[in-house]
Amino acid sequence: MAESKKHLDGLELSKEWQQASDCRAELLGYLKEQVPQIFCLRKEHSPQEEDELLQSRLLHPLECFLFGEDPQQGLEKLKQGSSTSSQLCGRVFKEGETVYSCRFECSAWCSVIDKLNL
Repeated sequence: MAESKKHLDGLELSKEWQQASDCRAELLGYLKEQVPQIFCLRKEHSPQEEDELLQSRLLHPLECFLFGEDPQQGLEKLKQGSSTSSQLCGRVFKEGETVYSCRFECSAWCSVIDKLNL
């Protein structure tokens, strides 16, 4: 993973992950690089510095990835959508297939689940 990637905006990183041929490997590689830098390899950070690094390098990029857009905008859409009745996606599961319940727009969240092979 390039050293410069840690300076990318969360939205830019999430777009890179989504466009990667192996999204899961790209995402896990980024986490493998960043987690030790925040918690282990660098000088001791104050709790405030550690929280800022955690938010900017880990949480914000992951939120951008999950929402597929700015997290604040995505959260507003979810809040608006929760006031209306949801529709089922119509997916029919095969016998023995793991079943989960879609709580969000299926096209967005099911594709994230599928990309990560969860």
